[in-house]
Amino acid sequence: MGENEQNTNITNGPAVPEYIAKEAIKQQKKYNDNHSATCKALCTASLVCWALANLILIVSNQFFDLLIDVMAMFTEAVPGLLLISGYVLAIVAIVRYPRSTFARVLVIIYITELILFFLMMLLLVIACSSAIGSCSGGFISCLEMG
Repeated sequence: MGENEQNTNITNGPAVPEYIAKEAIKQQKKYNDNHSATCKALCTASLVCWALANLILIVSNQFFDLLIDVMAMFTEAVPGLLLISGYVLAIVAIVRYPRSTFARVLVIIYITELILFFLMMLLLVIACSSAIGSCSGGFISCLEMG
């Protein structure tokens, strides 16, 4: 070898198999996503929006007769906006930090909630169509329901 040539075969330690190096990088990214302050803040804000919206819906249903008209409009619009903002914040968290466990759990909870909501709406539509169908033959059969 000449003076200006470098020996590129010299390593500082034993060679690490490529799959182990990739797994180490993957674990480091997962650690970074799980310990990111921004991810925790996004997920916490999403959870607060979701919980607050559900609390407003529960309380407004319990005390609906006591609410005045302006308050009734408030209790209809605000929970919807809070739920949508909670879903959007969770989606932003899962897109920016895909390995975050907190964001994954929130998205799973929200998807499960939406599936249950749509199943309940489907059940309501089926029940209403059944009730209307039983009344179409005459009013006597309507009195025999339930």
